[in-house]
Amino acid sequence: MADRNRDDGESFDFEPGQRNGSGEDAIPKKLSHRIRSSLRADLRPVRPLPAAWICFLGLFATLAIIAAALTSILGTSGVKLMNGGQLAGMSAIFTAGGALFAFLLTRQLAPTLPQPVGTSRTVLLFGFVALTGTILLFPWRETGTDWLSSWQCLIRVVSVALLTSVILAVPMRRAAMLSPTVKGATLGAAAGLTGIAVQQFGCMHMEASHLLLWHWSGIAIAAGAGAVIGRTRTRVSFRHE
Repeated sequence: MADRNRDDGESFDFEPGQRNGSGEDAIPKKLSHRIRSSLRADLRPVRPLPAAWICFLGLFATLAIIAAALTSILGTSGVKLMNGGQLAGMSAIFTAGGALFAFLLTRQLAPTLPQPVGTSRTVLLFGFVALTGTILLFPWRETGTDWLSSWQCLIRVVSVALLTSVILAVPMRRAAMLSPTVKGATLGAAAGLTGIAVQQFGCMHMEASHLLLWHWSGIAIAAGAGAVIGRTRTRVSFRHE
């Protein structure tokens, strides 16, 4: 009897009125039909997510393609101003950061993956390495330069981050909503890093003070904005529900 009821419930071929009897609590047939129609209309085929390594490679490739395409469009003037060590060091930082954020975004898509360390600690560690590397690779400040020079670099970093976040939002719609704030912050940080990479290779000011103030601050802005958007969208959704 229980098996028959379960099978009937899974196929939605039942009359609620029959279940509840024909007394005062019986559901009218017209309402029963509307309920079944609403349930059937809401059923959609579910596509399984690809394997975790495929998600990781896809996200990493997306970040790399966006960075390469925008760098070619916006120019590579900064490449000529860096020596071999600086170019190799910054390329390594950006590659490691892209792999890190691709992995963190993959964990948002598949939260059952092993999580040896927390997202916040990992991001803070990367930030420490990136900022330390920038300070060690470049002179702190050249004579005659102004702290406020070329603030437009930050605008470009944020603009690239905005475009990248819009592109990343498409595959990340299927991510688990365990923490919308963390999801938004991670997506924003990944987009911010892409903006920094693009601007690094096109910037004319290769000083650590400039890079820290007008480049790397962009990742904090993008991550913060992503966290706020994620949290706000969740609150709005709850209110509508």
